[in-house]
Amino acid sequence: MSATIGLEDQGASTRSPGRAHGLFADTTPPSRQLLLDWLDQNGAYIHPSLQITEMEDGPGWRLTSKDNMEAFDLLFSIPKPSLLSTRTSSLPPLTLSDGPITNISIFHLALCLLHECRLGQLSPFYGYVQSLPRDTTECLLPIFWHLTELAGEDGPKGLRWLKGSEVERRMQSKAAEGLGYDDLVKFYTATSAHLPSTSTHPSPSPLLAFIHTYTLILTRAFTIDLYRPTALVPFADILNHSSDPHTSLASDDFVCHQCGSMGRCIHDILDHEGLPYRLNGTSLSKPQKFKMAGMRSEEDDTVELRAEREVKCGEEVWNSYGEIGDAGLLAEWGFLGGEYAGEGLLWRAEEVDTKGTASLEIWGRVIGVYAGETGSQAVDSDLENLWAGEGDEEDDGQGLISPPSSDTVGRSKLNLSLSGQLSFSLFLLVYLAADPPEADDPPTDILHDAKEAAEEIERAYAAVEERLSAEDATPANAESPADPPAKALSSSALECVHGVLDLLRRRTKAMYRSDLSSDEVLHLRDNLPPTSKYTRMAMTLTADERSLLATTIRRWEDLV
Repeated sequence: MSATIGLEDQGASTRSPGRAHGLFADTTPPSRQLLLDWLDQNGAYIHPSLQITEMEDGPGWRLTSKDNMEAFDLLFSIPKPSLLSTRTSSLPPLTLSDGPITNISIFHLALCLLHECRLGQLSPFYGYVQSLPRDTTECLLPIFWHLTELAGEDGPKGLRWLKGSEVERRMQSKAAEGLGYDDLVKFYTATSAHLPSTSTHPSPSPLLAFIHTYTLILTRAFTIDLYRPTALVPFADILNHSSDPHTSLASDDFVCHQCGSMGRCIHDILDHEGLPYRLNGTSLSKPQKFKMAGMRSEEDDTVELRAEREVKCGEEVWNSYGEIGDAGLLAEWGFLGGEYAGEGLLWRAEEVDTKGTASLEIWGRVIGVYAGETGSQAVDSDLENLWAGEGDEEDDGQGLISPPSSDTVGRSKLNLSLSGQLSFSLFLLVYLAADPPEADDPPTDILHDAKEAAEEIERAYAAVEERLSAEDATPANAESPADPPAKALSSSALECVHGVLDLLRRRTKAMYRSDLSSDEVLHLRDNLPPTSKYTRMAMTLTADERSLLATTIRRWEDLV
């Protein structure tokens, strides 16, 4: 790596680590008024009751309401040409001589933002980019915790506690997609010289500057449409996350992927009615509606926020980053929400069946039938009754295995839910790994055999719960039940129980200091110094995951 883009930065020692990127070093702090003026000049609409206020518990801004706002009120809109994207940035078209670099789009957008920041007041987006956070460490993502220039000694300690956690797994998945730290360095090494010199930045900025803008993109950008897959939406990106949001961003995403047109364009392939195929299934699939849409100008194509429920006077207006748990929030946005949400703990198929046997291939075929990919109405109808007719009912979360989901995508999830239930897909793979069937066995037969094993285990667990409840209500000198329910399990079901326990124990053992219980980790966390921000978040996360695993293990151990 050349010295011009290294982590070193002239004068960095005189700044806080989070501002060693050198951007906006000699300018005034972020200005709300400059942002509002820029938005007005660029065709944005803001509800009169919506205002930008300071956060109460730390740095940053939030959106609050000065008066009551009703459901369906338009809170904000802005024309798509005013979004900061690779299509609208003033950065010259990017060409690479070193060959293709994977996932260039998100890196390219970060490079565009870096260019606008380097331009300073000469940037057409200056009123917006000057409002963005200046301190990289405010929401430093775990992918950068190993950089002591940003995270100090606390970051590597925090990473150590993330070992074996969902956050580490998400980071590994990103790296496999070409979005890891090494990929970022490779991209910036290849493109930093592409940045035009500016009066305040005559030389390529240090790598820390690109890390800063990349962090801003990851934590603030929105998915827009086929033409602008990802973009920064000024003002809307101030919204903070809640699982009970007031609003969400809406955008017509069926524009032409080559020119952004909503109306018919030269790139379209037309159906027999003369309508673009890209509009099939949309609200514009009728000729008259399409004609009206084609009359809209580019400035009329906007993204907007509407109130989805009442906003009371003085309330903060919340957005949702999705049904995502703390692992996702920490990995993708750099904070913990403390909310009971998300898919729990996930596995990859090869982690469940570590022997690499033919059961993985069989599982792939069976799960295709289970997820409804066969297109067979008879099979799909049969699967509706796979779990004694409970597939579409609300799950009470009391059993060991989740009833099959009516969501075909969810049917292939290999996860342990936050209520301590294995997905049926995960149980199915454990079942196949314990006793692989013949390769030519019909998938539906395999599904029903697995279903019977699952139901047998559920009945045994219900008996355990009943016995334990009876024991709690029995006087101390009374005789205990003689035969524990595990003796009633068939050998195949009992082997599944041991397979599940092995899976859960291996997941626990993969964690850092796996000998410590959840309570012991929390005790250590509570004695950390106030400066240990990253270690504290990591220990909180791993304590929650350990608690979920330990509780689930105890429930399955009751069977044996």
